[in-house]
Formats: sequence, C-alpha cells, structure tokens
Amino acid sequence: MQQKACARGTGTCPRALDLQDQSHVVPQEPNRMSSKLKYILVLAASVLPQYAWAQGPAQNGSLIPVALLFVGAAVLGAVMVYGIMQNRKRSRAEKQLTEQATRENYKRQAGR
Repeated sequence: MQQKACARGTGTCPRALDLQDQSHVVPQEPNRMSSKLKYILVLAASVLPQYAWAQGPAQNGSLIPVALLFVGAAVLGAVMVYGIMQNRKRSRAEKQLTEQATRENYKRQAGR
C-alpha cells in the first residue's frame, strides 16, 4: 500500500525523504582545481617582469659545475653519515680515552 502511495506521490517514500533532506551536504565548487591554477598563473604573471614572457629558452653554459656541486654534496652527506655511524659503535672505554686525550690537549694549549 505504501509503495502505491509512493508511486502516486501522495505518500512518503523512504527514498524520496533521503533525496529531499540534503541539508548536510556541502556544495562543491565546480572546477576548483582550475580556479586555483588560474590564481597561481595570475600571481606568477604579476611577479615576473614583462620582458621575461618574450624570452625563449637560454643556454647558459655547461652543466658540469652544477653536477659537480650535487655530487660533492652527496659525497659530503655520505661521509657524515659514515662518521656518525662509526662514532656510535665506540665502547665506553674508547669514549673515555678520547675525552682524556682532549683534556690533555686543552691543558697543553693553555700552558703555551
């Protein structure tokens, strides 16, 4: 009986109630990503100088110095990690010996 009343539109359908009660649904902004992209492009256009738009790709020289910079940074990082790992493996006696030698060096330098 309820299904017939629901079909005629005179009764209350559970599905119809679900579709009508959408007050908890937050409307989403259409093309949200494209609006963010537009904002970023407008911001970039206002920051860049006008002559930069007409320039094409520029060849600034060899990439070897830049590559050497990155290789050097990687080697330095690897050496630092190696040193820290080796320092953590020291025993208590080795640490005390290092501290004693450091104190003796300070005393010798202060006596000069």
